[in-house]
Amino acid sequence: MRLSNCVAWAVAAGITLGGPRTVDAQQSIRLRYTPTVGQWLQTLRWFDVTSTISEGPGGEDSLTIQSTGVRSLSHRVMDVQDNRHVLEVTRDSTRVRTRPEGGVWAVRADTGGSQDRARVIVDDRMRVLDAQLLTEEMAGHATLESFRAFSTGLEFTLPEQSVAVGQEWASDVVLPFDEPTGIEEEPGVSTWLRRVGDIVARSTFTLDSLVDRGTDTLAFLHVQGTFLPTTISSAAEAAEGRARIAGAFGGRMIWSTGWNTFVSGAIRTQVHMATFVGMPQDEAPGLTVSVDVSSRFQVRR
Repeated sequence: MRLSNCVAWAVAAGITLGGPRTVDAQQSIRLRYTPTVGQWLQTLRWFDVTSTISEGPGGEDSLTIQSTGVRSLSHRVMDVQDNRHVLEVTRDSTRVRTRPEGGVWAVRADTGGSQDRARVIVDDRMRVLDAQLLTEEMAGHATLESFRAFSTGLEFTLPEQSVAVGQEWASDVVLPFDEPTGIEEEPGVSTWLRRVGDIVARSTFTLDSLVDRGTDTLAFLHVQGTFLPTTISSAAEAAEGRARIAGAFGGRMIWSTGWNTFVSGAIRTQVHMATFVGMPQDEAPGLTVSVDVSSRFQVRR
């Protein structure tokens, strides 16, 4: 999947380079998360979602909904012991608007000041060692998975070895399927969407370039991945059938050694779900759902 350079690097323009120097292609970088106690960062994540439900042999009966919004997420480092970094992650706010394609926008959610929180422990390669919601009240409206990912909105492991410019490495990426689609309550769709959960993509990362800014080095990377085959099944006695999920994602991100995290980037994700109704021996095609998400993020402190 290719992501428009104009979209991806428009976010990067928000970082003031201040006399950068491109590092020689033979140079490399060791990507490690090594924060200090008390470090606080806020991530703003903007997203645009187009979701289409189709029914019928040729998909002639369809409904398309558009969603747009912004989320604010904060990370505070509470403790550092050896290679264990204890973070308090706070969902500061979420604002979402939806509309039928070409229709009038309506506010769907505005949760400013909700302060949902979770405790997450990670190592220096950003591997999640433990995670838990901090209050029981959150269980009904906040999933733990959405707190495990960092500013990129993706959960993955930094490479073990140093990476040279032009070099690739492989990693499984977990994408929490939690962006508001606008079709969650549509009959025949809501049940399946709630069952999707995390999506795992076999992915390849590439270090495109390094920029030395003296006290800070920026690493420009791109990533692309394809979802592992996923089938969601219901209880056999319910005869609800099953759903198959396919898709891919791609994007570009910037790591800052000075900020000690990914500071900017853009991701595009496309998900396709086909449902089948009835028992396995006589199931028939049901609805198909396509979700296209374009998002960008930027870190502040």
